[in-house]
Amino acid sequence: MRFLAQVISFVFMMSVSIFAYAAELSETHKKGLEAAFKTKNDFVLKATVNAIASENASLKEQAYTYLANIEQAPKIAALKEKTRLAQLPWYHPDLWEGEVSVGLDLQRGNTNQQKLDTALSVKRETKKWFTKIKLEQHTTEEDKVKTEDEFKANFEGRYKLDDTHFIFGEADFERDPFSGYNYKLSESLGYGYTTTLSEKAKLDSKISLGLRHSEIEETGEMEHEAIIKPALAYRRKLRDNVDFEQLLSSTMGSEFILTESTSSIKTQIFDNLYFKVVVDIDHNSSVPEGSKQTDIQNLLQIVYGF
Repeated sequence: MRFLAQVISFVFMMSVSIFAYAAELSETHKKGLEAAFKTKNDFVLKATVNAIASENASLKEQAYTYLANIEQAPKIAALKEKTRLAQLPWYHPDLWEGEVSVGLDLQRGNTNQQKLDTALSVKRETKKWFTKIKLEQHTTEEDKVKTEDEFKANFEGRYKLDDTHFIFGEADFERDPFSGYNYKLSESLGYGYTTTLSEKAKLDSKISLGLRHSEIEETGEMEHEAIIKPALAYRRKLRDNVDFEQLLSSTMGSEFILTESTSSIKTQIFDNLYFKVVVDIDHNSSVPEGSKQTDIQNLLQIVYGF
């Protein structure tokens, strides 16, 4: 009889052990752990694990393993994506990001005015290289007569010496028949430094030397000058969905000083759609007779990021 009782006890203990070993986290357990992980609160995480372990002690270790996998998942996904991108040719769309912006201002009344501003910006960044291309077009018509027709293009290529220092090459093209010049073209080479002011703010400081070529509209004559270009770019994330940017640059030659300031605030509406407010000020110390030295533009734009 005693032998029979020992056999029954042994079978019972084995059954409990097998049941405990076979127990697995249910979908409800997993959803609870995922919700607790999102809180990033240690007390909530521990309480959730203990609640699951109260059902079956063997689930405690599984719960902690599942939490570890959740934490590592983004890193693993990022590594896989990095490996995939490294195998693509440089021109593949997945390697580039950018934005398209459109601003339209219509005025009706004593004066019928239509102002259209469009811009396209694309960039690519790797461990050692940063490339950016920007195109802008500003057009204004008053009573069906064009009063502004400005086109700008900018190219910048950087080579990173380390996390803060870089060397770069830059080219700028501008066509504005109302400025007194048919076009202006400049190219320069220089050095830059990135300062991380905080987790939300960065400052790029650059200086470069180069040449500028300008064609005077009235005579068709060409002007060639050596130039020096200091520039600052300050960027700060004001909120999770609000970004501020201040760009300040100067192009200095023997006969002129061109100063450009662009201030902008970009607010995310949803997903990849943004609203952008821009104040752009250009001042040229030397312009042909009849042209203004300072040009100010206030722009309201809808931006799509890709």
